[in-house]
Amino acid sequence: MVDEHRELAALLCSGDSRTLARRAEEHVGSARRSLLAGLPTDATAENAEASDHS
Repeated sequence: MVDEHRELAALLCSGDSRTLARRAEEHVGSARRSLLAGLPTDATAENAEASDHS
């Protein structure tokens, strides 16, 4: 378990639902940005698709 998950678990146990909701949204946003950063750009994807068809 990573530190961020420990923090979310502690907030869940504490009953602080407002802070938990805010931190969970931040965590999801951060994870989404990290995943999107790893995806190829549209131009890269188009080039890969074009090379698959040749």
